[in-house]
Amino acid sequence: MRPPYLVRWDDDALESQRKVALDRFIEQRSKGADPEYARHFQACRGLVQSLFDTTRDLRDFNPEKMESAQLLNAARFLSVPPWSEDDLATVSGTDVTKRKTVPRAVLESAVRVLQVGWDRDRFPWISADREPSPQERDIAVRWTASIWAIERLRTERRLESSKEQQAAVESLLSKIGYSKDPAKEIKWPHSLSVGKFAAGAILADHQCDVAVRLPDERLVAIECKVSNSSLNSIKRLINDAGVKARDWRARFGDAVVPAVVLSGVYKLINLQRAQREFGMSIFWDHDLEALHRALPSPAGNAKTTSGRRSK
Repeated sequence: MRPPYLVRWDDDALESQRKVALDRFIEQRSKGADPEYARHFQACRGLVQSLFDTTRDLRDFNPEKMESAQLLNAARFLSVPPWSEDDLATVSGTDVTKRKTVPRAVLESAVRVLQVGWDRDRFPWISADREPSPQERDIAVRWTASIWAIERLRTERRLESSKEQQAAVESLLSKIGYSKDPAKEIKWPHSLSVGKFAAGAILADHQCDVAVRLPDERLVAIECKVSNSSLNSIKRLINDAGVKARDWRARFGDAVVPAVVLSGVYKLINLQRAQREFGMSIFWDHDLEALHRALPSPAGNAKTTSGRRSK
């Protein structure tokens, strides 16, 4: 019986690869200011100014003034820490920043939530119940826009890196001899033919970055994840890829082999959890040769590799 994984690493191997990924992340971030920041800042500043104009510098912050999804999105960054889209959607009951129209009850809930935790240092006129000075207003607008621009830049970097990872994995699969299938949904592992791979297809209610069917008929479900902090790694590796891996294994058993290709910043404990609790085979975008070694040729026999197994 084939084991339900492609590779298992011991703690030393995981730590070694984790450090390489961290060093690469630091090197990339040490190259100086990203010119894209200015573009994001200008866009965010315009939206924050609209928020201030519409709400009389936040002194008239009510549902009637906050029906625009763009203003609701900008308002996430008034609090310390800022509200994430996921957290706001959870407490509001829906993703209010992406809906064209928001039910009145949901809008009232979102506006009430968005007023929690406003930065008193940034908006000193609110507690004093007065108008801001021109200087106070300008500082607050720029400060808020900067926080938002930084998040947008980080998200853009992560998405671009993830796309690059996926493209590299697809290129590797083609090199090995697998051919791409345009399938957008994989209802069952056998729905994808042996020797084929699909990108971005829905597998058991979750989008899978790359799914590939091996000669032994198992389906390898590969997720490409980029993390810019240890905290962010929990969301990317555990709450996202881990949940998908758990659901796929629950639905299909050993017919699906969950795997991840990682880059960026990760804690060793989360890498250990990914292997132990979620059954994920871990690879790194700086060492895709390891993935190459773990995957058989479409015409060959499947093999399982290990990286200094734990005793």
